Amino acid sequence: AAALTETRGLVQVLGNDGEWSAAEAGATLTAGAHLRTGALSSATLVFYDGSQVSLGPSAEIAIDELLALTDDGPRQIVLTQVLGESQHDVAPSTSPDSHYEVRTAAAVGAARGTMFRVLVNSDQTSLFAVTEGEVAVTGQEITVLVESGQATMAALDEPPTEPAFFFT
Repeated sequence: AAALTETRGLVQVLGNDGEWSAAEAGATLTAGAHLRTGALSSATLVFYDGSQVSLGPSAEIAIDELLALTDDGPRQIVLTQVLGESQHDVAPSTSPDSHYEVRTAAAVGAARGTMFRVLVNSDQTSLFAVTEGEVAVTGQEITVLVESGQATMAALDEPPTEPAFFFT
């Protein structure tokens, strides 16, 4: 499970009945859960291995896979980001079979022991920006390696752009 922490403003989870309801800090989410934030709102999900994802305002994310076989075994965290901005802090893993992925409509970012940001615009264009480490971004069967200080964009039906340095 993942623990919901640092909730601010309107944070909602999608129930089994298909209705969105308010989510409180301390709630636990499992695979299949959908989480969204309202305008001027934010939330953080902390995973069992110490990895975490922070959602900004007007963001939506789904937990597709969340699995740990043992404490030192492989971790499998797969998220789908529908909209908005998220900041990921991925804990290092000793298992070569571990994976942490963020899927968007335009691309998939795979990371190991890194920090990166994902922004999904309303037109489904996705930005992957790496703060620390490296993220492999794949779209249209083309993969680019985005290193610390670089970013790539991916639009629907187009491969990711060549990584370029970015400044904030």
